[in-house]
Amino acid sequence: MLVFEYKNLLGLKGSIGSGPCRLGVATLARPGRDVTVVATQQMRHRAAEAADQLAGEGIEVEIIDPRTLVPFDDEAVAESHARTARLLVVQEGPPNGSWGGPLVARMTMKHFDCFDAPPKLLAAAETPIPYPACLEEAWMPQCKDVIVAARDLVAL
Repeated sequence: MLVFEYKNLLGLKGSIGSGPCRLGVATLARPGRDVTVVATQQMRHRAAEAADQLAGEGIEVEIIDPRTLVPFDDEAVAESHARTARLLVVQEGPPNGSWGGPLVARMTMKHFDCFDAPPKLLAAAETPIPYPACLEEAWMPQCKDVIVAARDLVAL
């Protein structure tokens, strides 16, 4: 068995599901109709917080958690995107050399006709991760950033 502990999620309490995670099978973390947000780990939690706030404005955010990056469940993202016609990928790392950029490219190449708005990649700055916790927090996407990006997509 292989277990990964993510330092920024150690303080969270809750169920992680039963049994092992099936490789290549994403989960629908939250249903919605206006915008698809694909996010993993801490960004999934920030996307959920943003979705709660956006729901108060009448914007329904659908959240897909890929759970594994290799193999990646493109089909789950494509199905969600077909329902919402808007795609926002939120990741912790910088955009270059990441999983988010290639996902946006794949979805654009294979499902271009499903887009009502250009896809967005919300990522950290293209710099090394700052060491101080306060700077690291400022470096990566925040809930407010997800809210702004989702509003922008829905407005198009």
